[in-house]
Amino acid sequence: MGTYSRDFAFAYATNAQVVTSNGVISFTSQNFSLPGSNISINGTGAIHINSGGYFQISYGYTVGNNITSKIALLVNGAPVPGAGLQGRAGTRGHGIGFSTTVIVNLPNPTSSPNIIQLQNISGASFTLFNAGSTSLPSAYITIIKLM
Repeated sequence: MGTYSRDFAFAYATNAQVVTSNGVISFTSQNFSLPGSNISINGTGAIHINSGGYFQISYGYTVGNNITSKIALLVNGAPVPGAGLQGRAGTRGHGIGFSTTVIVNLPNPTSSPNIIQLQNISGASFTLFNAGSTSLPSAYITIIKLM
């Protein structure tokens, strides 16, 4: 039997939350991490990772009509180059989703955990789209430590 990582977490939001300019997306609806994982999600926009190494981070969000959005993936408060998402939703009458996957090399924490966040850097507030269903996420993030 092979070795696998216990460092796995998944979180999503289903609410139509307003993300203020320079604010972070909160994952208040659901979150999950494996027992013994070094990743913890506390229902806010900050995800704590108590280990270093290579991590695959996949995330996405949905915005409504005529919304311009730009999101940065932050590691310890600094944007990850090339890991941002931006777009403008049209007028189709439903939400438009944006998503990406990146590999990041996190440092070994010394006194505090690594902190992962998704920050609105569009210069204006926007609202995450909710289709009126609690089964569709307005935002999500998945984090896996690579072996």
